[in-house]
Amino acid sequence: MYIGEISAQEIRGKTLGFYQMMIAFGILLVYLVNALVAAQAPDQVWATQYSWRFMLGAMALPGSFFMILVCFLPESPRWLIGKNRDAEANKIMKYINGEGYDCIAELSEIKRSFATSGVGSSGATTSLLSKKYRRVSFTILVMALLANLCGINAVLYYGNVLLENIGIANERSAYYQQIIIGIAFLPLRYGPCIGWINMVDVSSWSSDRLSALYRLRCSEF
Repeated sequence: MYIGEISAQEIRGKTLGFYQMMIAFGILLVYLVNALVAAQAPDQVWATQYSWRFMLGAMALPGSFFMILVCFLPESPRWLIGKNRDAEANKIMKYINGEGYDCIAELSEIKRSFATSGVGSSGATTSLLSKKYRRVSFTILVMALLANLCGINAVLYYGNVLLENIGIANERSAYYQQIIIGIAFLPLRYGPCIGWINMVDVSSWSSDRLSALYRLRCSEF
């Protein structure tokens, strides 16, 4: 949400698509680190009692770094405009996009979107449940539920345990096989699906071509 609000309209799809692909890349990177730690285990006792500490610590280092960087992020211009702090929003938009950026046009567009959706008067929740946006809100809600109910999170979080329990891998090789899951997850989910839709101009595409692309996007469920 934050990336979408601070990005200029012409690059918003690219930044959101890049963010989604980096999530998949981060998952793959974690699998690689876990496999590296598991490969260094001298015995079963160390692997059981200490390896998970190094795996957790490896993720805590970049996590702590990003947590510090969050303190230096600028406020969302859209949020500031919603609070009638236009001068601050204008300053931040110029800071992000450069002094030559047409902040007045975007500021007017954001205010127009507030007036159209009724966010400023009846609230965002009421707007999402209104007749105009009800079908879109329901579709997004169902897609979010299906994305989690399909069981993909169990595979991503406990893939090595699942592979070991069904007998196709031992404790160490399960981490290597989980890397294959991460490699498949990166291009199949985010490459042709979210990445292409957001990072390529599809405004001139035919309805059949768009429909095929969105069916590919839905195939992850």
